[in-house]
Amino acid sequence: MIPQSLRRSVVESAHEGHQGIVKTKSRLRTKVWWPKMDADAERMCKSCHGCQVVGQYSPPEPMQRTEPPTGPWQDLAIDLMGPMPGGENLLVVVDYYSRYYEVVVMRSTTSPKIIAALTEIFARFGYPYSLKADNGPQFESREFEVFLCECGIEHRRSPPIWPQANGEVERQNRTLFIRNLGHEKKSQHVLITSVILRQSFLSAMKGIISTRTVGMCPCSYF
Repeated sequence: MIPQSLRRSVVESAHEGHQGIVKTKSRLRTKVWWPKMDADAERMCKSCHGCQVVGQYSPPEPMQRTEPPTGPWQDLAIDLMGPMPGGENLLVVVDYYSRYYEVVVMRSTTSPKIIAALTEIFARFGYPYSLKADNGPQFESREFEVFLCECGIEHRRSPPIWPQANGEVERQNRTLFIRNLGHEKKSQHVLITSVILRQSFLSAMKGIISTRTVGMCPCSYF
């Protein structure tokens, strides 16, 4: 058992010669032990300047480019934001072309409730060609798949644990949070309908001129 004050020097000795993580751990295990010894060895190897200089760079996997749609309300992204301080969730639907978005306060996030909210939105704007969502259980259920199939909508999925792949709606979620809850100081039940969904905020966001859509604001397409 090595005391706390000597553990760093012991790990440095085991890492002598710039051994890798596996070999450093192996050398330590044959001689000494202390709680979380492996974690200390990994931390030392990963922070070693010499190892970082000569180590092989592992570039991230290239992201697959999403082709932009040719018109409004063709390709949509959907996501659930929350739960909020009051217990509600927000269903956010974003149009990839115009960045127009719809926000629905959800007391329940089951597939039937999601379908009911989308049905109301589609009744106003029509059916899109595709709908991109994460792998949440609400969007992977058999009921949701049948709904999209009946509406003739292609279901596109973002990779698990990779929210960047659904970046358009994630960006709008951040805007909603920063512009509203980020400045909200109430500690108890926040009234989502008055804080986030107030008409002045949504109207202002939908009326902002977008450089992506040839100088037109999102709401002008609908």
